[in-house]
Amino acid sequence: STYIQPIIRQSPRSRVFVIVSDAFRYEAAQELLGQINSKYRFQGKLKAMLSELPSYTSLGMAALLPHNKIQLDDPKNVLIDGKPASSLEQRSKILSEHQGIALKADKLFEVNKNEGRELIKPYRVIYIYHDRIDSTGDNASSEDQTFEAVRKSIQELDSLVRNIINNLNGTHVFVTADHGFVFSRQAPK
Repeated sequence: STYIQPIIRQSPRSRVFVIVSDAFRYEAAQELLGQINSKYRFQGKLKAMLSELPSYTSLGMAALLPHNKIQLDDPKNVLIDGKPASSLEQRSKILSEHQGIALKADKLFEVNKNEGRELIKPYRVIYIYHDRIDSTGDNASSEDQTFEAVRKSIQELDSLVRNIINNLNGTHVFVTADHGFVFSRQAPK
């Protein structure tokens, strides 16, 4: 909200894209920034931000939405200004009050240029949710693939930013995360 509102106020045609990559760590963001700044006609910036505590997906995703008040009914049920915000549909409903929509990153990878433009046309704030790292690390059978998931996430986010800039005429793109992760091959002692 602190970063988005000034952009939206600049012009009635201003549009902001917010990519939220679940469990995307700061170090991975540095690598993504290096790739973006070496390829494109603009220069990105990296800023650290403080997360809410405790730091977990449903709370982190909700905290990134525009809001005045966050409440917890229980750890899985987060309320933004009294409205549930745990699912993509619920977050999209909250964003609709701010001329926005919430989409999964896969949706933008599935559509062509014209379909993508039509999809976002009515909106000024587009939240895009990306979930390769957290979905890999949260599953015991795939948690050892976390580093590969980070590598693939950097590639996918780079591609997503390129798609937004080149195909959707985006000029304001934020890439952020709901939380990071701690990785250890050994059980904590």
